[in-house]
Amino acid sequence: MTRVEPEPPSPEKGMDSVVRFSSGGDQETAASHLEEEEPPRASRCQLTRQAMLQLGEAMIPQVVGAVHVALRLFWLVAYVILMAVFMLQMVTLVNRYFQYPVSTLLSVTQAPSTVFPAVTFCNNNPIRKHAIRGTKNYGGLAQLDETVEFDVLMRLEKRDCALPCPHQPWKCLKVGKICDGKWDCSDGWDEGLTGNFTCDDYSRGVCLPGFTLCGEEEPICATPCDHYDDCLDGRDESDQPPWNCKQCGGQLNATENAIGQFASPNYPQNYPDFEECIWVITAPEGKVVELTFDDEFYIEPHDKCRYDKLQFYDGTNVKAAVIPVENKTKICGLIPPEDPVLSTNNSVTVKFKSDYYGGFVGFLIYFQAVDPPGMSNNRARREFSEAEPKLRRKKRTSDNDSDAPNESEAYNISSNYYDYYYDDYDDYGSDYSENYDYSSFDSYDDWYEAFDPYEQFANITAYDWAKVYRKSRASDYSDFKTFALLDRQEVRAFGSQPEDFIAQCTYDGRTCDHTDFETIQDPVYGNCFSFNSILHKEKDEKGEFKKIKSTSKTGAKFGLKVTLFIQIEDYIGVLGNEKGAQAMITGHSVMPIPENGAIQASAGQVTRVAISQKLITRQGGDYGNCLTEYPEELKVAEKFREQWPYTLEMCDLYCQQMKLLEICGCVDAYIAEYQPENEQENFPVCFMWSEVQRSCRTRFYKLVRESDPSVRCPCQVECRSTQYNTQITVSGWPSPTYAPYVVKTLKESSGSYRLQQYLGKAVQMGNTTKTELGTIVQDNFARVEVYFQNLNFEVIEEIPSYVVTNLVTDFGGNIGL
Repeated sequence: MTRVEPEPPSPEKGMDSVVRFSSGGDQETAASHLEEEEPPRASRCQLTRQAMLQLGEAMIPQVVGAVHVALRLFWLVAYVILMAVFMLQMVTLVNRYFQYPVSTLLSVTQAPSTVFPAVTFCNNNPIRKHAIRGTKNYGGLAQLDETVEFDVLMRLEKRDCALPCPHQPWKCLKVGKICDGKWDCSDGWDEGLTGNFTCDDYSRGVCLPGFTLCGEEEPICATPCDHYDDCLDGRDESDQPPWNCKQCGGQLNATENAIGQFASPNYPQNYPDFEECIWVITAPEGKVVELTFDDEFYIEPHDKCRYDKLQFYDGTNVKAAVIPVENKTKICGLIPPEDPVLSTNNSVTVKFKSDYYGGFVGFLIYFQAVDPPGMSNNRARREFSEAEPKLRRKKRTSDNDSDAPNESEAYNISSNYYDYYYDDYDDYGSDYSENYDYSSFDSYDDWYEAFDPYEQFANITAYDWAKVYRKSRASDYSDFKTFALLDRQEVRAFGSQPEDFIAQCTYDGRTCDHTDFETIQDPVYGNCFSFNSILHKEKDEKGEFKKIKSTSKTGAKFGLKVTLFIQIEDYIGVLGNEKGAQAMITGHSVMPIPENGAIQASAGQVTRVAISQKLITRQGGDYGNCLTEYPEELKVAEKFREQWPYTLEMCDLYCQQMKLLEICGCVDAYIAEYQPENEQENFPVCFMWSEVQRSCRTRFYKLVRESDPSVRCPCQVECRSTQYNTQITVSGWPSPTYAPYVVKTLKESSGSYRLQQYLGKAVQMGNTTKTELGTIVQDNFARVEVYFQNLNFEVIEEIPSYVVTNLVTDFGGNIGL
């Protein structure tokens, strides 16, 4: 057999391999053996590296030994290109390293036991009605439900209502219900038992003060001047004594040489409810009527003017064509029309109508006869003199105008607040307004009104809850709720109490009670109660918080089970529009913020929450922007740092509140108890009845929404966080057959006086059937169960994907080329 001996390549021979054949051998046979014994083929990467190596080794001799200059130049350019590629590769590696890339690893770990999360419960109703009833500032809020119910009843029944029971204002007494021998009021007031009259007086023709007697065969006491003829002869609406009911509207004549005027009833005082006024203004033939508006203008605002409205008709009655004003068929709101209203003939009809809520300034309109537009004398309009400044609509002035009104003049704001927080108003003005840009608006007024959701509450009296309700524009009354921002002490006293709210509790199969919960105040939900939170807990020698509960078992039997007493009778409708509670699951070292993702636990249901744990670890420093401590520039109080470890939510909350305090002098979240010891005990909570603080707070949050740099916070996501995945199931609770067991258990175990009182009253009411008893429990109780579905940890971890070791290895590989 012929032997083939491949000769190793030498540098002198470059890439050529020499194959020698033994003497007497056959070339064809040798080739077949060579094919059989060929070594494994090299990879493309190895071949490329080997080629570049040999090419680099060959280039230098070629450059030096080339005979022709052109050939030498070719090899020199090739060598430079190769070195450039090499340097580019090295720079790419360095750049990659300094980009600090990370990889994300996902793993699942089984733990023998784990810390149980903090579970926080809040009643959807932040303020208990019975707790504020009769108080100076909040008594009107407690009566609001009855007032609104009475008003709606009046509207539905076309005001066919004589008067309400004094102690039951929601109960409307219709005409003829007084002294009819039946108790319509619970205290017998309508039958003369507790009022300032007797039915003997009434039968002799005596009415209560403020009412008028009419009718002979069946005398009734009518409500005068309410635009409804309760008396057949209309005496209760007469403009004659004793009532002198003032009628609005009428016929008016416009002339060229004099300016007339008319106004809403009681102007400049508030116009009454259920007004309907029609004015017909007539000018001489060949003239038209011009109407201009005074600045003092306020008709109940609505996008489509559905409540109170002002309309103009091009003729002598309301059947004439409507005159559009600023492209609207009816007007209302705070700002009068800028341009005059003109008729097309010599008469115009003006109609004003208010609904069952009055209480606004109304309007003052000036009228005059002028020439129609386009005539040679150009309408020959009378020039108004300085003696009549209100006859011309005041133009808004820019900030550069020295005559422009300051904020307190433009909005009639008292300066008491400025005096309290600043040495003088000018200090506040310069400190407050330097961060705002007015350039896109004609004036400070325009900028304010462009976004202010509280403009309808201007000049409102503090704690006038009924008026705030009437002026609320938001369909969910969110603008009203802002006025119910109580301070911390008020929330603690008026909010739900733990002994009442936590009706039953078990954890890990063992009984617990309200003393196992820590109370936390929330500006939206009032008093909230947190189970297994680090709040107010001490640390041991290792720095771990004491009394933090752990669990090693899964399933509902070993979790937390709580029965919550909702107290639906204590709900204030405008504040608690959802019957039930909020449940929030967080890490035990995280301050709960219910409005940031709580679970709704409705009354009459059991809400089961199965949880699993997720641990997220992020790379900080050069590899990411996560933080483990509050940024130094925030100057977070030491007590706050100790109580609440760093999280993004807590950082944003603290930072935002401190900026609000700096700009407006108040806060709207309850973080006050964690301040430096040398400062005041409590940060002042924003007093929303103050127009100054209200407008300042509104502007502040506008800047926050727009991410203005002046209010931006240096907060980043935390480097290590524990989150909980939840699976929620809901079912009706309790069943009618189980309701008696619930009542029995609650009566035997609860120490709450109000709960015992409620259950006793419910049983005594004669609700003896299971269905009725079940309804009582379902209306006032909610059940929540929280437990671990499994003890598996889902671990999401960031790790550096390109470190120094990788960089050195790649450097060596490139140098080897």
